[in-house]
Amino acid sequence: MLLHVADQVPCTEVEGPFKRFALWVSGCTIRCPGCCNPDLFEASEAAATHTGALVDEIVDAQRRRGIEGLTVVGGEPLDQLPALTELCERVRSRAPTLGILVFTGYELECFSDPAALDSLLAMVDTVVDGPFDARLKEPPGGRRYVGSTNQRLRHQTSRYADPRLWRGPNRAELRVGPDGRVRACGYPDQVRVALRVLRSPRP
Repeated sequence: MLLHVADQVPCTEVEGPFKRFALWVSGCTIRCPGCCNPDLFEASEAAATHTGALVDEIVDAQRRRGIEGLTVVGGEPLDQLPALTELCERVRSRAPTLGILVFTGYELECFSDPAALDSLLAMVDTVVDGPFDARLKEPPGGRRYVGSTNQRLRHQTSRYADPRLWRGPNRAELRVGPDGRVRACGYPDQVRVALRVLRSPRP
């Protein structure tokens, strides 16, 4: 099955607790005002990737980089629910010690296909659900990794249920590729600051 993927980072510490493989899907029908990834609203056919190939990369990241889990963000992951479920099932089969964290703008109890959603939730440790609301931004010192106060941590297992995992300062990461291009991930406000500093003329 194909999943529309916008970007991926094989090892990051700013997209959830511990070291994680982060995967950004493309395509979103919710389109929250103020979203930090509006460029991912449209699904890219060119970026369609087989779930099996993605799992190969996730397993390789676990072996080579010691990741603790997988984070799926977007875009809107639940807009690709069958492919996302297949991805998580394959991860559970080939790398059962990895944790899985999914961010969605849907409120789970309002999702249109509860039976299909249950199949995904059986594979996932924690879902962060609810639309991002720019008027309710998570305050400094609030929960890390979470955009706005209305969004909820829906723990399906106890793996990430400790509130201490969600406390602390939000951060950004910058990576310089072999081609000299700079890529950033992490909390949007910190990403913007880091990129602004990077682009500032040096004395």
